[in-house]
Amino acid sequence: MADTLAYLRTIGTFNGRAAAMGFCYGGPYAILGPKRLGYAAGISCHGTQMLDFVHELDGVHKPVCVIWGDQDHLAPPEVLEAYRRLSAVMSNVETHIVPGAIHGFMMHSRLSAFHAGAYRLAMSRAIALLRGLGDV
Repeated sequence: MADTLAYLRTIGTFNGRAAAMGFCYGGPYAILGPKRLGYAAGISCHGTQMLDFVHELDGVHKPVCVIWGDQDHLAPPEVLEAYRRLSAVMSNVETHIVPGAIHGFMMHSRLSAFHAGAYRLAMSRAIALLRGLGDV
């Protein structure tokens, strides 16, 4: 991810701002991208192991959005509650919990998991965050 951002910076049309978007095990990169790698925002969809990275949000002022389904077996109640609490005190952190969505809600190829409402929410939030970065 660091190399990708470095490469983008060599492209004349790059506006200098990129978002890290992670799914499942890549979810923590929505935090690590802005915290450690210079990304301007982060978006996590049905991210896993997110409780292990909640402390990484200390000092992050860039926008971070996390989205889970309330039926996601890899996002137990203590994870959802930790991020809800953070969203209440950190204006740059958004937490969305979609009723009825399970793990993998973004995957069109997994019809048993795909959830159109959660997908639309995730895409609309991602686009809004990117637009908020400017020149998009």
